[in-house]
Amino acid sequence: MAKGAVTVTVLLNAIGIILVLILSFSAGRFIFSFIVPSDSQASANNFQALSSAIKQLSEDSYVFSTQRVPFYIDDYSVVVGFDNNSRYSYHDCYSNTASQVGNAILTFGTSLLSAKEDDVFTKDASCGDDACLCLYTMKDKFRFAKSSAKSSNFNLVSCSKLPDVDKIITPSYKQLCTVMNNKPDFCVKQSSVKVGLSEEDKVANFVANFRGKERSQAIAEYPLFEVGDIKTKFYADAVIFGHCDSGFLNSITSSFQSKSLYVEKVRAEGETGIMIAGDFSMMDDRKLSLLGKLASPDDVKLYLDSLDIVDAVETATAILSNSYRTQEDQFKTLVYLGMAFEKASQSSQEMMKKVFAAANIPEVLDMEGALKKMADARYQWAKDLSLKCCQNSPLLSELPQSL
Repeated sequence: MAKGAVTVTVLLNAIGIILVLILSFSAGRFIFSFIVPSDSQASANNFQALSSAIKQLSEDSYVFSTQRVPFYIDDYSVVVGFDNNSRYSYHDCYSNTASQVGNAILTFGTSLLSAKEDDVFTKDASCGDDACLCLYTMKDKFRFAKSSAKSSNFNLVSCSKLPDVDKIITPSYKQLCTVMNNKPDFCVKQSSVKVGLSEEDKVANFVANFRGKERSQAIAEYPLFEVGDIKTKFYADAVIFGHCDSGFLNSITSSFQSKSLYVEKVRAEGETGIMIAGDFSMMDDRKLSLLGKLASPDDVKLYLDSLDIVDAVETATAILSNSYRTQEDQFKTLVYLGMAFEKASQSSQEMMKKVFAAANIPEVLDMEGALKKMADARYQWAKDLSLKCCQNSPLLSELPQSL
């Protein structure tokens, strides 16, 4: 065979192979879209539920309040929060070198050099000057290990305006992982393919999807994030990925999926802040600590007026556990706590159990009798305290001495 014929044959074979690869790749994308549905509607529904919970918190009358929110987000979506005075939210969920190589192979080199260390989402014009929570979904869902986290690869699905919110934040995932495990960057390093994930690994993979950039300026009006003896201001922009790929072939372990979120509202220095975090056990300690510092005795009364006895008892117990509260605050709280115990003693056994739990009191057999004794004791304690701080306040008359 002539040399030229051989060259043409080789060239045609090469072209044929390339065409087969292109057709196979296109077919793979088509089949993939049916095999792996995006669950985008479920994400949209959960986004609306989260937005509603935040609005409810921001509109209530309490200085500090919280909600636990069941939440699902699919691998191809991201929730982004924007402050009222900011157009941008930054994140650092981006393709690392290995994942970029994987992406480049499947996208013919177009994404190899496309990732930036700090990417940015821009607030939609529909939000105006209000704080806003927005949901985005990937334009191109066929990405190797779902690693294309650039904001340019996302389409806006919807935004929810939050006119009563000034700041919306999350804990910094880097600092949170360090506090939780004493291992810097624990969440990122642990996010890898493993058989039989430990609980530690699962927590790490969950936290690693909260990828907002740590804020360079301290949020002066927002409380310190406290875990045990550690007190730091490590908040970040609110950017929560359904799947933030932190390693090559890592799609199995980093998905957010269905989790419970801890959402809190704090009013301080004339501003309202919302924090969204994973519902970890440490959040219970945080809630009680902040209740003790920030809640007002009037909050206890508001809960009583709305017949929310459990929250009234929990808030009052937290206030009384804080030794830095004024005597007047303690006095008012004692009166309202006595009233709460009185109401609880007239409730169902199930309600009484919840009240004992809220007050951190071990369950007793004669719950009704115990609640009556506690209400009476609170009255005597409040009466003695009122002589020191409040000139024997007429507020005492609202609580009967004997039940």
